[in-house]
Amino acid sequence: MHYDHYHPQVASGAPGDGAALYGIRMIEDITERKRAEEALRVSEERFRVALKNSPVVVFNQDRELRYTWINSPVLAWAEQDYLGHTDEEIVGGEEGGRLMAIKQGVLRSGIGTRTETTVTFMGETHYYGLTVEPLRDAHGVVIGVTCAAADVTPLKQAALERERLIGELQEAMARVKSLSGLLPICVGCKKIRDEQGFWQPLV
Repeated sequence: MHYDHYHPQVASGAPGDGAALYGIRMIEDITERKRAEEALRVSEERFRVALKNSPVVVFNQDRELRYTWINSPVLAWAEQDYLGHTDEEIVGGEEGGRLMAIKQGVLRSGIGTRTETTVTFMGETHYYGLTVEPLRDAHGVVIGVTCAAADVTPLKQAALERERLIGELQEAMARVKSLSGLLPICVGCKKIRDEQGFWQPLV
């Protein structure tokens, strides 16, 4: 007849084995957490260096659209305590309301957006290319927004100046066309004929 032998230390573990296992798991968890923290620190350092002296401003806001973090406060944000405040409180007016509306739309839909917006500071208007993305927790719940704002003021001003010059040129051409219909102009020498029939230079 065959008898199974019962080994208490195998079935239930020798005294102290459970504590030792728990200690090993704790060490593994701590090591893994340290690795994750170090990876996060390195990632944040790279991110900080990449944004240093960059015209791009990155920031986070909570569900009430209060600022919780910003990498490089500029303009109105640099002049006051922005943490815990909203765009309505910092920027104010229609511009502040417009910024709030854009971000509230992302909070409601959970879908990011890109747009152009303006911020007027000390009487000077600045143009920004604004990207707004939903900020989610570990469970995928939207807890705020992450935004990136690129100052495109020089490009916008150049485009506006170009449009102004084109408008002036079109007006000048229209005036010349109007005059050419009233005055006889020589195609070759660009002189006009006066009432006495003499060709005079076009001044």
